Amino acid sequence: MLLLWMSIQLIALALAAYRVPLSARFPQPAESMATAEMLVAQVAGAALLYPLLLKDASRLVMAICGLWPMLILAASLSGDLDRSVIAAGIFATGWLLALAVWRFVLVGEVAERVGLTIAILWTIGGPVLAYIHAEYGNNQNPEFWNAAAGPVAAALNHLKSADFSDDFDIIPAAILLIGFALALLRCHRLRQKSNRLST
Repeated sequence: MLLLWMSIQLIALALAAYRVPLSARFPQPAESMATAEMLVAQVAGAALLYPLLLKDASRLVMAICGLWPMLILAASLSGDLDRSVIAAGIFATGWLLALAVWRFVLVGEVAERVGLTIAILWTIGGPVLAYIHAEYGNNQNPEFWNAAAGPVAAALNHLKSADFSDDFDIIPAAILLIGFALALLRCHRLRQKSNRLST
């Protein structure tokens, strides 16, 4: 699974390096979008692969170790290696951590599938809904739409601003904190269960 994780990132890097335009009005030169393309690949790829990619702590560490060099390579290619790239990388690392925590919390095949479906819908569907709202909706409740846009939009927002207090970060931060609380609760229950069995 780590091979697939790295392959997704290599494909994103290759698309930028070969100047492949991904839309009709793609910014020129195309490699200037390398960092944004890499972040989209990393955040969406993590959501698609997380049940197998983040099975345990060692795989999480390896996934994070694969994330940073590829992000730095993409930033070097696009020429925008600065604080905002570091902030976006920290966000992407936090997203991996949040997915790993929820991977631990969601026990059972059905729970894993539900978690995977929600992660994919929010990661990929969130930006689609935000785009539709921007095109056809009104400008009411921008905070809600920024939060609903999902982790891809939040990671891309960090390329514009290194600030971590934006509306984009509210829901991912809440998901991480709730996941940690549930993980601690599960660890406590597992400890109690093992103590009962040992006595």
